[in-house]
Amino acid sequence: MKRSSTRIPAGIADYSPARKVLLSLSWYSSNIHRGIARYAEKAHWQLDLSTVHDSLLPTKWNGDGILCTAGNNRDVDRRLLSYKKPIINIGNDDRLPVPRVAADMDRVVKLAVNHFVQRGFEHIAYYVCRGNRAELAKLEIFRRTVAVTGKTFHLIDCSAHSYNVRLQVLCRALGRLPKPLAVNAQVDEFATEIIQAALGASLRVPEDVAVLGCNDDPLICPFAPVPLSSIDNNLEGIGYGAAALLDQYMRREKTLPEVVLIPPRGITVRQSTDILAISNRDVAAAMEIIKRRYRERLRAQDIAKELNISYRTLHAAFLRFVGHSMAHEIRQRRVEHAANLVINSRLKMQNIAWESGFLTLSHMVRVFHRFKAVPPGAYRRSFGRTSR
Repeated sequence: MKRSSTRIPAGIADYSPARKVLLSLSWYSSNIHRGIARYAEKAHWQLDLSTVHDSLLPTKWNGDGILCTAGNNRDVDRRLLSYKKPIINIGNDDRLPVPRVAADMDRVVKLAVNHFVQRGFEHIAYYVCRGNRAELAKLEIFRRTVAVTGKTFHLIDCSAHSYNVRLQVLCRALGRLPKPLAVNAQVDEFATEIIQAALGASLRVPEDVAVLGCNDDPLICPFAPVPLSSIDNNLEGIGYGAAALLDQYMRREKTLPEVVLIPPRGITVRQSTDILAISNRDVAAAMEIIKRRYRERLRAQDIAKELNISYRTLHAAFLRFVGHSMAHEIRQRRVEHAANLVINSRLKMQNIAWESGFLTLSHMVRVFHRFKAVPPGAYRRSFGRTSR
């Protein structure tokens, strides 16, 4: 089997009688379940949900295929394999020897680190809460990605402690690390612990400690002590992709990928990271102008003129403190605005181009492709909520 990051074909065969698929989710996500259900509805599957929230598997099971989140319980994993049915594993734990669908963690981490770098943070930390296999794998990717940027990496490891002790250790760690500090966690639940600990240590969020979660859970992020920014790593797409791959498996297709990686949608910015930590006042002022006016006909030279500073001086400072040019920042913000409209609205592409600050549709398509690796039409087909 081979590794793949390509989009799974959407073709679905009609089956009679309906195939029966078991869901065994040792960690549960309503978004993953929703993606599976969306595919199952089109394929006319029966979903066996008798063990969806626990590990009480029957001795024998006579269905057609299995979708699982393996790795947390070896006995459960052995039982699933004993059924001798097509199995697809969901998630970043690779210990079960079956095809797997997971978040593209390299791209998720790059998104997180770039988010912090673009906001001017020199000190970037990763919070290890449980110390499980997937969390530690992400930690190593995160450490390498921060190193490439030239920023300073910090590890906050509280995995050996119970909840109450963990918050105390986290409070002390946040208190002694340099400020301003940016911190990422494996999932939104862990990120809310960082916010609680920061506030408990009389630190401001995001001024002293900026916090970024992952999963963009609508039941968690808006209700955190400080509304939580989070990476939308497309859990629904992961569930849908896993179901589509299982469909191929049950149809006895001979060449299945070892792993299919689903790219993240982007970051939902809320209060917990909505700040610039750039020490250079001119660069910070330039970023604020871009933030307010990127949808206008704004050029880097216009920003320098407004700030009464030479373009060459401001350009050099921006490169030093942000890592790319003002023109790049303007284009990137326009693309992110366009991407949000592409996946969350039914607007025509021409209207999206105008709404996002592009003069022509062709220009938006070229720039969008450069930043997202696919044109906007393909991006909508892959991620668009309104197209499903």
